[in-house]
Amino acid sequence: MFRPRLLQNNEANRIFRILEAGFLIMGGMHFLQNKLPLIALLFIFLSAVMLLLLWMESRIFQEQFISIDASGIHIEWPLRNQKIPFSQIKKLVFNQQYLTLIFRNEEIRQFAIEQTYHPEEIQELQSFLKQQIPDYMP
Repeated sequence: MFRPRLLQNNEANRIFRILEAGFLIMGGMHFLQNKLPLIALLFIFLSAVMLLLLWMESRIFQEQFISIDASGIHIEWPLRNQKIPFSQIKKLVFNQQYLTLIFRNEEIRQFAIEQTYHPEEIQELQSFLKQQIPDYMP
C-alpha cells in the first residue's frame, strides 16, 4: 500500500477515493443516528467532495484527446470539454509534435501531440484545415 508506484496508478487512486467517500458516508450515517445532524451533514458534504475529486482525477489522468471536425476543434480539459469554432482561430500550425492555435485576439495555445501519424493522414488533415482556416500553415 505504501509503494510509490501504487499511488501513481489511476485505478488505485480511484479505489482509495471510493473507500474514503464510503467511510465518510458511514460516519455521516452514524452521526445522523445519534441525533447530530450538523456533523452528519459535514461528513456527507466531505464525501461529496471526495466523489468530486474522484471525477476530477479520472478526467485528469485519462488520455486527453483533441478532435478536429467540420464544426471546430474539441479539446478535453480536466473539468469540461471546450469547443473552439474555426471562426475564432486566426492561424493554426500543425506539425508532428505540436498543435498551435493562434486566436483572433492574439492569444496563443499550444498542445503537445504524442501520437504519430502516417503521411496520408497528415496530408488529409492539412487539406481539411486549409479549407476551414484561410491562414493555415502546415
